[in-house]
Amino acid sequence: MLGQPYWGTRIAQTLDTQAEDMHATFVDQESYLRLLARPPRGDHVVLMRAGYRVGGTTPRGRLFDAYWSALRRAVPRSTGFHYWLGSDVMDTITEARAGTLRLAAVAAARDDIHVADGPWLIPELAEVGFAAQDVHVPQPHLCPDVPPPLPSAFRVMTYLPGDRFEFYGGKIVLEAARRLPDVAFDIVGRTGPTPREATRNVAWHGWVSGMSAMYGRATVVVRIPQHDGLGATVVEGLLHARHVIYPYRVPFVRKIEPVTVTALFNQLKGLRDAHASGTLGLNLDGRAYALTAYDEQHLAERLAVLIRSRL
Repeated sequence: MLGQPYWGTRIAQTLDTQAEDMHATFVDQESYLRLLARPPRGDHVVLMRAGYRVGGTTPRGRLFDAYWSALRRAVPRSTGFHYWLGSDVMDTITEARAGTLRLAAVAAARDDIHVADGPWLIPELAEVGFAAQDVHVPQPHLCPDVPPPLPSAFRVMTYLPGDRFEFYGGKIVLEAARRLPDVAFDIVGRTGPTPREATRNVAWHGWVSGMSAMYGRATVVVRIPQHDGLGATVVEGLLHARHVIYPYRVPFVRKIEPVTVTALFNQLKGLRDAHASGTLGLNLDGRAYALTAYDEQHLAERLAVLIRSRL
């Protein structure tokens, strides 16, 4: 496995520990030349890349594609595997529609295995000729043995990384908070100065290592990026039996479409009113679904079955 370190490491670790007939290793960039000098041998070698798109025009993208081609030639009987995570799909489609995508690199990868972290990514990948299958990234998710009760006061939690504040809907969230002054909003992930438009009902927590406590104090988890693979906060929100608002169709998740201040305000107001009337319970159906659909071993086996079918 090569590519994006955070997710590539997790995919490799899961396959290595959960698929009994497979050995998987993540290779970091410092080891690329050593791997090329001593490529893996055998009848069933799979070369995987995670989050590193094909055919990009950036210098880094061109360099990795050139390295990937050399590695494929060094292991001529290998199977190619591409794990698409979200932003890599968005950037590929943007270049394809602009006419700048390097088509030779794309054509060389069309017969490889393509897996997308979200079913909504499949039609986007089809635009460039990649027939992908949907398998959420297998990884251990935060999951309490028993879901904590909903808090007595209605509360919203969202993830807004500091370097992609607008991309993750930061301005929409803050305006919704301004229109709901009686509702507490918890923002995780953001570091740096507090935006000027933030109101007093918004709390900024920065990077949080103990996220189970944050899910436990939330009634609703909001995730509204402009483009996404299946976000971990969506899965973990369901596993904690929370109500989740998301721009994509996921079972037992409240889809927001379009992603606007008005749409978010209306959804949150409806949930707040249900909470106030005592009719909003835990999202137990969502938890039951997530326990099965996003089980690490189950997802690893789906990946393993897909790989075996191509060997």
